[in-house]
Amino acid sequence: MAGVALICSSDTYSIMMACWGVVAGTILVSDWLLMNGGEDGSHQMLTILSVAFAISLALGFADWLPQAGLYFIGLQACLAYGTSGVAKLISPMWRSGEAIPAILLTRTYGPGSSVGLLQKYPAVAIGSCWMTIAFESAFLFAPLMPQLILISLFATAAIFHIVCAGAMGLNGFFWSFCATYPAILFLNHSVASGVHLY
Repeated sequence: MAGVALICSSDTYSIMMACWGVVAGTILVSDWLLMNGGEDGSHQMLTILSVAFAISLALGFADWLPQAGLYFIGLQACLAYGTSGVAKLISPMWRSGEAIPAILLTRTYGPGSSVGLLQKYPAVAIGSCWMTIAFESAFLFAPLMPQLILISLFATAAIFHIVCAGAMGLNGFFWSFCATYPAILFLNHSVASGVHLY
């Protein structure tokens, strides 16, 4: 309901503050009641996004705080992608191309219908693993990239999330991570023009 209110609203500050407060509160209370400590990355990113926006909007009496919230989300997203890429880079399974077929054969992220192509053509599996390593690691440099390259990186990442949603049922990754792209773009633009909090 908060999401619909955000989309249908006249974009007033008070409505945004109330809606993000409801979203953040709902996530935190449901996590506490259900005691879900080991949620996946998309849920963690959604929690961070919601709480950061709710706090920065609630403290909006200081003009620089909403901007600080965007910087935080942008940096958090770059760090999340980048550390995931570096972790894959140091993993022998990812470097060898074995990781993606192995993931697709699990019960959780199966059903494994996509794995046949990767087993038949090992070069595709190796290429897929290295493409994932490359684009995720590249997010570490997103604040400094030319904007055209950054937009291309967003498109690559979005396609990756769409493929993961179809092949592994990770629908939440697309929405929670792609929602951070405007904040990364804001961070990139700010770095290019000189960061000012005012």
